[in-house]
This record gives sequence, C-alpha cells and structure tokens, in this order.
Amino acid sequence: MSVVASGAWGAERFGVDVPPKPAKGDTTAGNLFVGYTKTNGTRTTPPTPAFRSIPQKAFGIGERLVLSVRFMGIPCGELVMTVPETTVYRGRAVYKVQAHAYTNRAFSVIYAVSDTLTSYIDVEGMFPWRHEKEIHETKEDTIAVCEYDPVLGVWTKNGVQMGELEPYTQDLLSSFYYLRALDWAHLGETISMPLNDMKKNYDMLMTLGERRRMYSHALDAWVSAQAGIPVLQLDDKYKQIGTNEVWFTDDRRRIPILIRSHILLGTFYAKLVEYKPGRAP
Repeated sequence: MSVVASGAWGAERFGVDVPPKPAKGDTTAGNLFVGYTKTNGTRTTPPTPAFRSIPQKAFGIGERLVLSVRFMGIPCGELVMTVPETTVYRGRAVYKVQAHAYTNRAFSVIYAVSDTLTSYIDVEGMFPWRHEKEIHETKEDTIAVCEYDPVLGVWTKNGVQMGELEPYTQDLLSSFYYLRALDWAHLGETISMPLNDMKKNYDMLMTLGERRRMYSHALDAWVSAQAGIPVLQLDDKYKQIGTNEVWFTDDRRRIPILIRSHILLGTFYAKLVEYKPGRAP
C-alpha cells in the first residue's frame, strides 16, 4: 500500500489554514480531519464527517478489463481499465483505478490517441478524491489534475479553486465504478448522480434499460445483460448526448461487455475481449 500526496486544497477562502502535504509514508499529515486551525490561531475540534458507506462486491484489486474498440466496423484500438491497488489519500483508503485508451498503428495514421484517466475512489463511500487526465492525441496534448474536497464542498483544477461541489460528485471514470458498486435491483428505473468533467458540474441520470441474453467471448458464456443509458442535465433539461448504451452483466459484478456510441460521424463499439477478476473486496 502506498500513500498519495495531496495537492492544492483551496481551503484558505474558508478561514482554514492549508494543511501541509504529507511526507512519504505518513498517512495522517494529509488527513482532512486532523489538525484544523482557524486563521485567528485557535485550534478547532477536528471535524468528523459521517461519510456514506456503500459495500461493494463488483470489483477488486487486480481486476483488468480490455475492450476492443471499432469505428464503423474497423478495428481502431483498445480501452484497458484496471484496479491496480488500494492506497491512502488524505487519510482515507482509496481505490486507484485507471483507464487507458489507445489507437492501433493503422488507425493512428488517421488520428492517434493515447489517453489515460486515473481516479482515487474512497473505498467506503465510492466517491472520488482526485482525478488525473493525461491526453496525448494528434491534435491535443494535455495533463490536468482535479481534487475534490467533500468536506469543504469545493473542487480545484491544477491547484486553482474552480467552484462549489455537490456531495459525492463523481468524475468521468469514478462514475463507472460507482454504478457497478450499486445494487440495481432496488433502484427503480434510473440512477442519478452529480458529475464533474474537469470543466463544470452536471447532474447525470443513468436510465436502466432492457435486459437481454448476450454471448461474451471474454467470459466464455451466455450472460444476462442490462443496458444503461447516460443522460446529462443541460440548461435545466435532461438530454441524451448522441445515442449511447453500456451493457453490463446482470449480476453483482456489473461487468461492461458492450459499449455502443452513435455520433454524427458514425458508430463506435467497444466489446469486452478480456476479463481478469480481482481479489474479493
């Protein structure tokens, strides 16, 4: 288990001294709930927020998902999603999860992609503390880091405070694992969550669609699968962006076996071709 150093806190606007970054191996120096000091020099009682608890059995350490991506039927690359470890962030146990999307050699001649997303997701509450984006594409080369402070209700990007934060806001990657962690059988027809895409905050709905039997070569079995259809709230109205579907196995693992996205230029498909289960959480 490693320890992740915290970055910018953006707490000075709230009358709180910014805590120091934790030294390597120190699991308490970056703890959000230890050592708070008001700017007048008097020490406050350390806050003890009651975070939610979402026990999950969908994924564990060591899980690896590989999806083969096709555009208009042409193989163009892969999406690899992994849960390499648990670590400590601001004194909290977190899952480190990563998604790496890249184009193959042939498609890279048209447009090259090598993008990596990393999220640090609270083990107990299934919400992100930190989100990293590293984009290397033909027309873009960007690195960005967002930190989410659920206690103060603010978020920062590259060390600059950006605005307020709704409780338990998800990032683009953590939302996927949060959805997998939930017990869909008791949630009705939709799942709602606040979402941050490193630019602004949204409200997102995941509409739970039909069920059907599908054969998965990666799982070497016919499985029952259920569709999830994401919808974003834009201009006070919920709108479906393009036509997107994610098909998950209809069991506690919620493994994504097919992602389908229709856009103006054509249709993307991402099909599960490799699944390595992780250790039970």
